[in-house]
Amino acid sequence: MARLSSIASLICTIVLVLAAVSPARADLALTSAGIADGFTLSEFIGGIPGSGTDYGPLAEGILPDGNVITGSKFNKSGAFGLTLMVFPDVDGQTLGSALIATPYTSPTGGQWAMTTVGGQVYGALQIGGVYEQFANNGSFTPIPNLQAAGLTSISFH
Repeated sequence: MARLSSIASLICTIVLVLAAVSPARADLALTSAGIADGFTLSEFIGGIPGSGTDYGPLAEGILPDGNVITGSKFNKSGAFGLTLMVFPDVDGQTLGSALIATPYTSPTGGQWAMTTVGGQVYGALQIGGVYEQFANNGSFTPIPNLQAAGLTSISFH
């Protein structure tokens, strides 16, 4: 009887460990109030590889030509590699759908933080990045005169 109890205990332990290490899911859902107000959800880019600790595009900006620019931890083929990407503004895409994909380096490993203001996209690499302005072709240049004004980077405290 003690042997059966040990086996049952081992099986329970294995089940608990497997349940604890399974990846988390966070499916989006609309509330009834959101549906009543006419909101819908759709997938802009799907099929992002990852192990639960990796992620695809986080910050997006709408470029002057209407395309979407974003940074990703993965390239067009889905392999790891920090990449700045430009996509058409349509649903149902994969990383391979990018119109432009330009690898970049980040001295701190940070991703891009971006926003669209007045029809232009601005951003900086997290944790010490210089503020940049993005062009339709995915290139970026430092915003002039910000360093003189003391606005040189994004830092998180």
